[in-house]
Amino acid sequence: MKVRRAFLVALSGTTALALGFAAASAAPVLKGSWAAVTVGGKPMSGATLDITDAKVSGKSVCNGYRGAIAVTEKTIKIGPLASTRMMCAGHMEDEAAFLKALQSSTSYKLTADTLELAGADGATLATFKR
Repeated sequence: MKVRRAFLVALSGTTALALGFAAASAAPVLKGSWAAVTVGGKPMSGATLDITDAKVSGKSVCNGYRGAIAVTEKTIKIGPLASTRMMCAGHMEDEAAFLKALQSSTSYKLTADTLELAGADGATLATFKR
């Protein structure tokens, strides 16, 4: 009985590892540097998104930011984000919209060299190019 229980525990641990690997397998496709093209349907320049294993960082027009990212085959969760707090006249609204778009994203679409982040309602929040 003890041998059988140990085998089941070992098997369930192996299964969990395999499932965890499968869920994370979409993330490598997104890894790398992305430049923002639009946010909220408006053109955006100067903002970047750099994705590594479980972290994001980049420039939000004026300030630097960083935070966590979790990706599955269909979903994306970015944040919470921390950023520097320099004042950049004329860019603060764009920066706030960019950071909000990142943290509001729930799904993504990847085609060739374009990444689209969408919100819970399916509307595109931001687009990026490699």
